[in-house]
Amino acid sequence: MLIVVVGVFAVLLHQRADFGGEDVFYADAAQSLLDGGFYGVSGHPETTQPPGLAGILAALFSIFGYSHAVCVSAMTVFETFGFLVAYEILRRRALRLVASTICILLLSSPLYFSWATRMVYPSFPYFFTTMVALLSAEEYENAATTSRRIIWGTVLTAAVAASLLIATGTIALLGAIAAVVASTWLVDQRLARTRLLRFLPVLLLGILVQGLWMHRKPAPMEWPLPGYPGPYLEQVKLKSGNHPELGIAKWSDIPARVNTNLLVESEILAHLVLRHGINRRKVAVVVIPVLLIAIGWAYSIWKSRGMRLIDWYFAGYELIYLLWPWTMEPRFLLPIAPLACFYIGRGAKP
Repeated sequence: MLIVVVGVFAVLLHQRADFGGEDVFYADAAQSLLDGGFYGVSGHPETTQPPGLAGILAALFSIFGYSHAVCVSAMTVFETFGFLVAYEILRRRALRLVASTICILLLSSPLYFSWATRMVYPSFPYFFTTMVALLSAEEYENAATTSRRIIWGTVLTAAVAASLLIATGTIALLGAIAAVVASTWLVDQRLARTRLLRFLPVLLLGILVQGLWMHRKPAPMEWPLPGYPGPYLEQVKLKSGNHPELGIAKWSDIPARVNTNLLVESEILAHLVLRHGINRRKVAVVVIPVLLIAIGWAYSIWKSRGMRLIDWYFAGYELIYLLWPWTMEPRFLLPIAPLACFYIGRGAKP
C-alpha cells in the first residue's frame, strides 16, 4: 500500500515542463513511429538505442497525445509497478520488514523521485520488465501444473523479449540463464538437463530478438571518431566514451575504469539511501558498501550453489556497467538498486 501511495504521489507531482535534455529523443522517435513507422529522428535512423521505449510512448501518444506529462507519468507508473514486483522478489529471500524497508527507502529517495518525475529514459520500463522476468522465472520453475508452467513460461518469454527491446543490458539476463544451467550441471546433471529444456525456448527467443536488432544496417556515422553510435563492444574499447579523441584503451586502463565506476556507484547508492552524497576521500565510506555487496552476493551464490537466476543477473549487469567507458549516471544503477541493497543487508548480516 505504501508503494502504491508513493507511486500515486509521484504521478501527481511530476514536473510541469517540456523536455529539457537529450531524453526528448525518445518522444520524437515515438512520434516518428506514429507518423510514418520510421524509427529515428529527422530522417536519421536509430540503430543504437532499441525501439522498446519509443514504441511504448508511441502507444501512449496515440491515446493521450504528445506531451512531456504523458512520458514522465509513464515513468512513474513503471517505477511503482517495478517496486511492487521487486518487493515480491525480495520478501522471498528476506523478512517482509527488510523487503518493504528496501523498497520504500529507495522509492521515497529524492534521487529516484527526480529521475522518475522529470526525465524519460529506459531505466524504469527496463526495471519493471526485468523484475517481472526474474519473478516469473521462479514461478515458471516451481509451477506444479502444466497450465501454470505455460502461463509463467509465456510471461517470462514476453518479459525477456520486452526487456531486450527496451535496453540491450538484458544480455545479462540471457547470460544469467546460461550460467544457471552451467552451475546446475556441476551439481546435478539430470536437473541441469531439465532446466536447460525449460529455459531453452526463452534463451533462443532472446538470442533471436537481440540478433535481429544487432544485424540492422548501422546508421551513418556523424563523425569519423570511433565510439557512439557504435555497438557496446566498440564503445568499451575506447579510453573514454565522453572523449573519443583520446583513442583506444589499453589493458592497463581497465582497472582504473572499473575502480572509477565502483566509486561512482557507491556514491549514487549512498545518495539513494542516505539522501546525500559521500566524501570519496574517505576510502572506508566508499569501500564498505562495495565490500558488503560482494560478501552478500558471494554468500547467495554459495548458499544456492550458483543455481539462482537473480544472482547471476546482478553480476552480469554489474560487469557490463563496470566496464562502461562513459560517465556513470544514476539511471544505470536504478534498475538494480533494490538488489544491491539486498546484498548489502545479506553481507552485513552476522
